[in-house]
Amino acid sequence: MKIKFLASAMALAAVVGVGHAQTVIEITGATAFRSAAISAINAAFVAGSGNGNFATAFSNTTSQGVSASSFSNGSMQIWRGTFQGIIGTTVVRTSWNG
Repeated sequence: MKIKFLASAMALAAVVGVGHAQTVIEITGATAFRSAAISAINAAFVAGSGNGNFATAFSNTTSQGVSASSFSNGSMQIWRGTFQGIIGTTVVRTSWNG
């Protein structure tokens, strides 16, 4: 259900962002949703930009303040690149808690 919501939100952003040079999408939620969301966002950027043709960054701590060991464990991630179906540059920012 949450994947369908994420896909719907991204589709809506694609329609709204047609006339803009840059589109920003912000996603927040529980850490239980994080893994599926990160996988879906990565797949969408690979489809739009090609593998490795987009930039990513992440916070180096978890929502509990513990050092994060990888991109998928951080409390925040950000992507910047070409997103399939959206004209121009797209930035996706995530924030996970709980």
